Amino acid sequence: MTAVPVITLTSLDPVLRGAATSSLLCDLPGAVALQHDLDARSGELRRRVHDPSGVLQDTTKHLEHACASCAVREDIVPALEELAMSRPTAIILSLPVALESVPVLHAMAQARGVVAAGVAAVADIASLRADLTCQDLLAERGLAVAVEDERMVAEVLVSQLETADVVLTSTHPEETPADVAAILAHLTGPEAAMPWYSPPAERLLLARPSLDRGDLMAVASTGAGPAEDVWTVDLATWRPIHPDRLMEHAEALGGDAVRSKGHFWVATRPSVACAWDGAGGHVSVGRIGPWESRPDTHLVVTGLGGDPRRVIDAFEAVLLTDVELARGLDSWSGRADGLDPWLGTARDAA
Repeated sequence: MTAVPVITLTSLDPVLRGAATSSLLCDLPGAVALQHDLDARSGELRRRVHDPSGVLQDTTKHLEHACASCAVREDIVPALEELAMSRPTAIILSLPVALESVPVLHAMAQARGVVAAGVAAVADIASLRADLTCQDLLAERGLAVAVEDERMVAEVLVSQLETADVVLTSTHPEETPADVAAILAHLTGPEAAMPWYSPPAERLLLARPSLDRGDLMAVASTGAGPAEDVWTVDLATWRPIHPDRLMEHAEALGGDAVRSKGHFWVATRPSVACAWDGAGGHVSVGRIGPWESRPDTHLVVTGLGGDPRRVIDAFEAVLLTDVELARGLDSWSGRADGLDPWLGTARDAA
């Protein structure tokens, strides 16, 4: 039996999400839409199934623990499997607002009767620049998907944009402000943005997303050139990072950037691949795991305004010099590096 393709929609705006869903339904005869909404406070997950004729199903269930992973495991994947049995031409999966696509794509890979097709992120052009540069938490806007959800609006938005095949915008590309168009080009690629009322249904239907989306070990720039005060620098080297200078220059590397991402290695922990994940001026670092190949450092940083040379200079400053490298990595063994709160203890790194 041929698997039913599932087009996944992500958004921070329920109105735009609904409009994009309806538009896709009109362009895909025989398709059905599966929409979920999660209320973190009450623990209720609402599921609605509809097609162009109207609502086919509207149910609510209580989750013992209201969170994204529980919603995916307890209802989203089972609902997809159930819908696939009715043999629609496609399923349009409208995820709860502020949910990201990657965990759902991984879960869908194990589901029966369905196959992941393209991913579309629905974006509000009027607020996009402000949302990418703000320090707001999802909870402050009533968008949290769990009581303990402490994610920032900016980090969720960049994740939705970067992991999408298409960005469905609230305006026609010709009406999009030049700076916002440049931001989208640097984060998602020059050809990704399209208006929600004219979604590329066939393109989404035929796409087969990679499960490596969002992998910080495989970062790359989109190739977009500097425009309208938007720039990206792609920083790569085999050299390890000096832990003290990393702390000293961390703000210059990612604190002013709308997006910074990648992986790195520290001289004091040569066996550990470390994650760098920043959005909206906030940067998180952590452990990825042991290296599967030779250690390297690769960061991609996108900024708005300012001088990208500041980021390049900071990157060069944190790397070990030729003199430091000549002493050998053994000279760093056992040295305290001040990174335990983020990377674990030196024993963990061994």
